[in-house]
Amino acid sequence: MKTKQLLLRAIFMLMAVIGCQTADAQILVLHLSDGSTLDIEMNSKFRMAFIGDLTVVTMPDGNTVQYERSDIRSIDFKGGGKRGDVNSDGAIDVADIAAVIDIMSGEESSELAYKQCPNGDHPHLIDLGLPSKTKWACCNVGALLPEGTGDYFAWGEIKPKDEYTWASYVHCDGDLYSCHDIGLSICKTAYDAATLNVNTQWYTPTFEQFKELYENTTAVWTTQNGMNGMKFTGSNGGSIFLPAAGMWFGGATEDGVGTTGYYWSSSVDMNYSYRAYCLYITNSSPFKVITYKDIAAGLSVRPVTK
Repeated sequence: MKTKQLLLRAIFMLMAVIGCQTADAQILVLHLSDGSTLDIEMNSKFRMAFIGDLTVVTMPDGNTVQYERSDIRSIDFKGGGKRGDVNSDGAIDVADIAAVIDIMSGEESSELAYKQCPNGDHPHLIDLGLPSKTKWACCNVGALLPEGTGDYFAWGEIKPKDEYTWASYVHCDGDLYSCHDIGLSICKTAYDAATLNVNTQWYTPTFEQFKELYENTTAVWTTQNGMNGMKFTGSNGGSIFLPAAGMWFGGATEDGVGTTGYYWSSSVDMNYSYRAYCLYITNSSPFKVITYKDIAAGLSVRPVTK
C-alpha cells in the first residue's frame, strides 16, 4: 500500500515543510487544471491515494473525490501549527515522513487490531487469528454498526444506486455479453468499493481470503441486535458478524434481507466474465458457501486489510 508514488508524494509534502496533525488544522490546497483551487481540512478522515491514473481524495466528511492525475497541477498547504511537525512530537525529522505516509494511506492506526469492537467508532480491525494475518472490518461498507446492512454495489462499481440491472451496470454495454474488461481482480484498484468508500487501508476480499475465512473459523447463524446473520469466530476468540443483508438485482428492493447475505470478493470468475465470486450465507443448509453472482447485481462488501 505504501507505493513508491505515495512515498515520493509524502516526501514532497514534508519538504514543503507543512504539518497536518497539529492543534490547529492544516488545509490542503489542490490547484486544479481549470485554474480553480480546492481547500480541504486535513482531519482524521483525510486520505490521499494514487490508484492507477487516478488521485483519490477522502474528504473530511468521509466522501471521496476522484481526479485524473493531470487534473491536479500542484499541491499547496496553509494553516496553523508548527510547520513540518506532522506527528506533533516537537521535532521536524524523518519520523514526520512516516507520519505523512500513514495519514495518506490510512494506516496510522493499522496496528490497533481487536477481537471484538471496543467502542462505537467503526470500522475496527478485527483479528481472527488467520494464517495470513488478514484483519476483517467489523462493518459492511456504508454501515454504521456491525449489524447494519450498509450499501450495495455492483461488482467494480464504487457507488450505490437505485437499481441493479444489466442496463444500469456501468461496466457493460447493456447486457451480460458485453462486459468490459476491468481486470481479473478489482482489489485496491479504482474499482474497489472498499478502498474508495472507506479508506486506502481497506479493500474488497480476494477469493483466497474468503476461502481462508471459510476454512479457519467456526460459523454460526445467529441474531445480533435484532438482525439475523452469521457470526464467524476464529481460533483466537476474535469474531465478526456478517448481517443477512440480502441483495439487489432486477428490482427496486432488497431480496432476502434477514435470511440470506451475499458478499463480493474482488475476484472475477475467469471462465465467465459476467460473474464474480462471493460469499453466500443463509439460515438453511448449506449455511455458507463460496459461490458466484452476476456482476451487475448489488451485493454487500465487507472490507479487509493486512
